[in-house]
Amino acid sequence: NKNSDASPSQSESMPRQRKHLGIALAGDNAVNLFLRLKGILEELPRYSGVEPFLLVEGKEQPAWADRHAWMVITDQKNNVIGTMGLLAPMAASRAGIKQSVVALAELNLDYLVPLPSRENQFESLPYFPLVEQDLSMVVDREVTWGNIEEAIGKSVKKLEFIEEYHGEQVPEGKKSLMFRFWLGSDEGTMTPDQIEKARSRVIKKLTYTLGAKMR
Repeated sequence: NKNSDASPSQSESMPRQRKHLGIALAGDNAVNLFLRLKGILEELPRYSGVEPFLLVEGKEQPAWADRHAWMVITDQKNNVIGTMGLLAPMAASRAGIKQSVVALAELNLDYLVPLPSRENQFESLPYFPLVEQDLSMVVDREVTWGNIEEAIGKSVKKLEFIEEYHGEQVPEGKKSLMFRFWLGSDEGTMTPDQIEKARSRVIKKLTYTLGAKMR
């Protein structure tokens, strides 16, 4: 056969393989799981250095999603670039998931637009031990995790989201945010008095900038 050794024509090409990011969270509280996944997606652009994307209500429900708890992810031009939501009971059953609640997200990375390059700054590891603190504050529902991080600023060495709660003990239009932060000093191990003052400064910043209240 004369064509047996022929190479493919230049017009032929391999199918394009799109890059997708998948996220899966499992737990026993559907509301907290959904909100935690939503919070991760809201903060992803900032941590990955890309233009922000939006989480909005969609029209075409994914086959795997719970019809009461799903959203679409769009870019700044309103192109749908992903979906997120709770796994529907039927889909969970077919996958052999019987007890856990599962939240899923899929994001098309080809649509993400990198932000302009910026200079990275080196920060050395702390020489003295850090002090771990937990805090639960009631804020308006519109307040995002990014607002919390911006309000606290450099008052803490590290900040970590734990959970978001809506319930009978939380006033209408409010939500309770629980998070963990680490305090530290470059001059020595913090004393109990220094820890208490630093914790109070964090609470005051959240109170003055976001109207937060201790739960």
